[in-house]
Amino acid sequence: MKYQLVLQFSADSLAYFDELTSLEQALQETLSGVAEVDGHDFGVREFNIFILTDDPVHTFVLAEPIVEARGPHSAAQGCLS
Repeated sequence: MKYQLVLQFSADSLAYFDELTSLEQALQETLSGVAEVDGHDFGVREFNIFILTDDPVHTFVLAEPIVEARGPHSAAQGCLS
């Protein structure tokens, strides 16, 4: 896996934690065989889900409908590194 795709969400309180970990699990199921969901972190006002992939654009295209359907009200921002 050459790239790390980071999905970042605003999370003003711990109330978002369960919702976002549920989203992480849904992404693991959807992206199985295409990319590896490599965990998350929850920090000051943000939650990140880390995804390892060889094709970040294709992975984001697959992940986007899951985020729209199951994610928090904030939009995801994809970052390549």
